[in-house]
Amino acid sequence: YYKTFSQTTTILDENRPKTLQIEPAGLASNAPLAEDGVEVQRKTWNGSRHVYSVSATKQHEITEPTTYFPGWRTTIDGKQTTIDQDKAKGLIHFTVPAGSHAVVTQFTQWTPSRIAGNTLSVLSLGLFAIFLIRKRKTRVYKF
Repeated sequence: YYKTFSQTTTILDENRPKTLQIEPAGLASNAPLAEDGVEVQRKTWNGSRHVYSVSATKQHEITEPTTYFPGWRTTIDGKQTTIDQDKAKGLIHFTVPAGSHAVVTQFTQWTPSRIAGNTLSVLSLGLFAIFLIRKRKTRVYKF
């Protein structure tokens, strides 16, 4: 599985999340896995954003061949839905109601650890700027 991605540095599974409970062989496809009778039309698919439409006559389940990490969000017709990673053994999995729907799965920066890290970075930069301004004002020039 990892050999299919040129950006990967090794194939020893050290980067594999603990939530991924399956061997990821065969998941190199860039299309969601759906039940029979469900029509999926892929529009765009890249490493951080998947956009496609789904059409079916009954409620159905979709599994994306993407390992779930905190930060992934899925919206159906613009409304956020719950990702059930446990049901798909660590992959992105959700239920779509009957009918035609626009689905967007996107990796966001809105996780507690990223928010804390970004906040600390901005605060540190601000404090450093204040320190530099104060130091500049108190500088004494000797000739």
